[in-house]
Amino acid sequence: MDSISFIDWLVALIFSVIFFVIFSIYWERKLSVEKRRRNQLALLFKFAGAFIYCFVHVYVFKQGDTFQYFMGGVELKKLILFVPEEVWHLINSSEPSKYVLQNLKIQDSIYFAGSNYFILKLAAFASLLGFNLYVVSTIFFALFSFYGVMQLVNLLDKYLPLSYKKIDFAFIYIPTIFIWGSGLAKDSIALGSLCLMIASFLRFFIFKKKQVVSIIQFMIGFFICVNTKSYLVYSCLPFLILCIWHNSYASHRLFSKRKIFAYSINFLVIALVYFYKEELNELLSNKVLVLFEDRFIIGTKALAEQNAGSKYDLGMDLFEIKNASQMLKYAPQAINVSLFRPYVTDMSSIKMLLNVTESLLTLLFACYVVIKCRFRIFYDLLTKPFILFSFCYSIIFSFFIGISSGNFGTLVRYKVPMMPFFILALLLLLEYQKQRRKKVELVDKILHETTDASTST
Repeated sequence: MDSISFIDWLVALIFSVIFFVIFSIYWERKLSVEKRRRNQLALLFKFAGAFIYCFVHVYVFKQGDTFQYFMGGVELKKLILFVPEEVWHLINSSEPSKYVLQNLKIQDSIYFAGSNYFILKLAAFASLLGFNLYVVSTIFFALFSFYGVMQLVNLLDKYLPLSYKKIDFAFIYIPTIFIWGSGLAKDSIALGSLCLMIASFLRFFIFKKKQVVSIIQFMIGFFICVNTKSYLVYSCLPFLILCIWHNSYASHRLFSKRKIFAYSINFLVIALVYFYKEELNELLSNKVLVLFEDRFIIGTKALAEQNAGSKYDLGMDLFEIKNASQMLKYAPQAINVSLFRPYVTDMSSIKMLLNVTESLLTLLFACYVVIKCRFRIFYDLLTKPFILFSFCYSIIFSFFIGISSGNFGTLVRYKVPMMPFFILALLLLLEYQKQRRKKVELVDKILHETTDASTST
């Protein structure tokens, strides 16, 4: 795609205004003035992110999966729109029919497989609503991402001790998230579905409200996550269950009987994993290697060849790895590259400036949190369920994407579903440290006043 027509920009702007007005009218009836303005600002950022995403891909990068998804989606829609049996097959099957395989003209057959074909189907639906216009179709992807994110953000506002501004910053206003999380690609769908799944899970088990709606939303979020990026579920769901488990005992003292029981169960699970590690390793190896093989080959070779200046190497040869445990020795490098790279020394072009700046600020902020909280970090991990979930999920997900990308350009997109939770974990650690400091200051003040009173008498 060489350019975007003026009509495309204009219609996308009109759609954005219409949706903004509709949502504003709805929020005016349901929300307070403060919450309405908060949601309006978040929606404006989502729309801005969608426009920037389109502009950058068309006029700066001039390439990307987003064009293949859009053009393939348009062709798929034209091909099956008036063929009822094909429409039914599209809805009920994860694989393209023979009719589609034979007639759909697309440059790379990889877009017929797995999660790529799922996004292709969503792009076909978006192009139907968006009059075959690229920017307009992107707006619909951004809206889904916005819906999922706001479901979680509004829930966390009631659940966490953070101000809504800090929660919004982590999920909406970080450049990586509001740009790459608003485009016509996997990342915006993955972010929206993940947030929807987590929000419905927390609402059902912790708030115990709208339980039927929560079950439906969880099933939708889970289904989309599995079909978009299945490793999201592997990285998130076990620790989300652990978060709910620990939340049951959050009100008890650190070494109360209930918490000792909870910790005992956790250590028992860890012990079982250790003693049966060989059996688990054999069971997981084939699945993990299959999961990574295609992504590693494509990410490390094809994408690295297209953007040779932005590639990175962990020193791993996939063809020498025989089981999942052999990958673990690359975990520190993979996690580091996902969270804190590219460094300034990795920058090979001006296109990487935003990524480098954001990674540097993330590294500095993480160092600041470690210095401020010190060993209290471990205490908070044990006693604060959502910190435990956010941190563990971020680490596991960082390992998945860091070891399978091989390219900074794709890595910045892959980490969109992870970065909000990592930043949120850091913000929570600082907040709990701030609360502890206030308690100490209050105790000191009371003791000082008591001492002065006794002295005066």
